[in-house]
Amino acid sequence: SVIGPFDLEGNPRIADGDGDWEAVVDIGAYESPAAVLADIDDSGRVDYLDFGLFSSEWLADNMQLFEYEESAWWLFDEGFGTIVYDHSVYDRDGTLSDSAPRWTTSDLNGVLIFDGVSNYVEVVGYKGVTGTQSRTCTAWVKTTYVGGVILSWGDYNVNGARWLLKTDESGALRISVGGGNIIGSKIITDDQWHFVAAVLEDDGSPNADEIKLYVDGVEDTNTTFVSHEITEGTTNADVLIGAFYYAGSYYYYEGIIDDVRIYEFALSDEMIELIHNRQSPSRLVCTEYPQADVNHDCAVDVDDLRIFAEKWLWQQ
Repeated sequence: SVIGPFDLEGNPRIADGDGDWEAVVDIGAYESPAAVLADIDDSGRVDYLDFGLFSSEWLADNMQLFEYEESAWWLFDEGFGTIVYDHSVYDRDGTLSDSAPRWTTSDLNGVLIFDGVSNYVEVVGYKGVTGTQSRTCTAWVKTTYVGGVILSWGDYNVNGARWLLKTDESGALRISVGGGNIIGSKIITDDQWHFVAAVLEDDGSPNADEIKLYVDGVEDTNTTFVSHEITEGTTNADVLIGAFYYAGSYYYYEGIIDDVRIYEFALSDEMIELIHNRQSPSRLVCTEYPQADVNHDCAVDVDDLRIFAEKWLWQQ
């Protein structure tokens, strides 16, 4: 090869043989990550050995469907008895109170009717998602009752350590944490079915004013709040559905509840919408990049082939 002009960094170039200097290789110059990745066998050159490896993995796809696993999920489809079965893998079954909610059916299959006087479901031994940990809780409700507690857990003696999903006195959705709360604006006490959800993401210092509220699959962004940091309690109560217990007294919910779920994740808007549409929240996850996945999109396909062809016979 004939030594020709230098590049802007002073590196000598090697001519391509016809003297037009259009196809050249910089000696010692920076090479793109794509070029290095196309060198699958790390030989310092993109050649037929790399092509053999590339061919062996053609159309490889390591994407797997990852489902967000519920920490607890009560469908209320039993229709009889005193047990509501947990449909998660953890078997956190709930027990109806002595003055039990009534079973009935609706458009949502089996549901429970709470009288606002003495009905609730207790999940003995399950403390919910406590401390600053990310969480999501969802439920279907039909009620005209304001101030009713849909779902509760936590330490009622420590501000910031409670978790009460309830209807506010205004008729909107509310989360109370003790010393702080957040209240939506969409009315859910109109005797119609509503899907409600609350999401907290642990950002290192989670606060009540960061909780997201959802009604019928859509975030209720017009909220009011009283700030208070989320914290860990010392004596956390068991999860209750349809009530919460404080200072020797129960506070109840009047209306219908169905399909209650708790997640140890902060689910996204898309995931909340999927649950509202009666689908399982999930996402695609790359378990491991295939060796010949040059552009790191978890599949060996034409996009990788294009890069591979452009870098053919590249060498350090």
